[in-house]
Amino acid sequence: MHIENNSYLTKYFDIDKQRFVDFDKHKLCKIKLTDFELDSHIYNSRFMSQRPDNYKCVLKNIVPIPPRSSWSFLNKIFTETKKNIVKSKKKYSLEDLITFCNRAKKLTKNKIAIELSGGLDTGIIIGIAKELNLQPLLIGGISDKYEFRTERYIQNLIAEQFDEVKFIPESNALPFSSLKSTPFHVVPNKSSLHYYLNSLTSDWAKLNNIKYIFNGIGFDSVLVDPVLDETFLNNKANLFDNWPNDYVFMPNATCYVNIAEIYTIRKILLSMRYLQPLDTKKLWARKYFKNYIPIELSQYQYKASFAANYAEGLKVNKDEIFEICINVNKFCNNIKRLSPDKIIKLIDSVEEFNHKDEFELLSCLSFINWINSFIK
Repeated sequence: MHIENNSYLTKYFDIDKQRFVDFDKHKLCKIKLTDFELDSHIYNSRFMSQRPDNYKCVLKNIVPIPPRSSWSFLNKIFTETKKNIVKSKKKYSLEDLITFCNRAKKLTKNKIAIELSGGLDTGIIIGIAKELNLQPLLIGGISDKYEFRTERYIQNLIAEQFDEVKFIPESNALPFSSLKSTPFHVVPNKSSLHYYLNSLTSDWAKLNNIKYIFNGIGFDSVLVDPVLDETFLNNKANLFDNWPNDYVFMPNATCYVNIAEIYTIRKILLSMRYLQPLDTKKLWARKYFKNYIPIELSQYQYKASFAANYAEGLKVNKDEIFEICINVNKFCNNIKRLSPDKIIKLIDSVEEFNHKDEFELLSCLSFINWINSFIK
């Protein structure tokens, strides 16, 4: 059987009925949830899986089909039919990348925005946009925390070169903020815990009539992974979680575009990195794009710690989280790991920077947030 999702949103395929299905809140409220469903979600969270070929069903027989992807389904096994195979030995250059981006800019007839994180990836995107004489709006969360002093410095350095820049204070949109307002979503996903910052960004884009917001999320794979084989299989579904697009940006008439998902850009970058080893500090990219980025990004490396942000988000939003836990516990009190007391103990542990409990908390809390989105 051939299954194809040509849309820009995730679709949900029912293995039993062998067709795409829609879900509403009423359908989900009738489902009895157990530890089995929670364990499936924890497995998916651990492997960041939203692909049918390695996804464990949280809802019986239901698998997500990523946007713009094709699959065969035979003997209960999913196989991608249009794999993103890159012939990395083929020679491309920086000029090829600029040429392609110059052609592609004709497609962006509306105003565009680029995330300004203060990191290397978005720094490269902004630098190339400037080279192409684009005048994007810039938007980014900004923090006064000590851990983010370098990002803040670079954000301000780049912002000085552009006319329209919007900074969202991260203190106004911490992780776990406004979870009660999380939109209904079909299956649980950890990205829902960061919903509020995406929501503020999306609202700003709609207000400014911005059709596309470019981000650099997938660059962590393209610029870090070793490229030692002539044929490089790089699954775009592993580069980017489409949850923000599905439930926040596209419902607000905006596309949240991961630049590394664009096949030609990924092909050119991977071919330019042919025979490059694992590069966790992205030294190759810092050198290669030095003429497009500030010297602080080309000659220095730094790494921010997000632990304090998580801890503050948990502390500030603990009362709302506890309220959600109580509400969900009434719906499925048979899952002991989701009890309010258990969650509060995990929060206390994570606030003390216990990284061992952090994954369990994020998995359980995103499962709770999912349930609350359809019973509220």
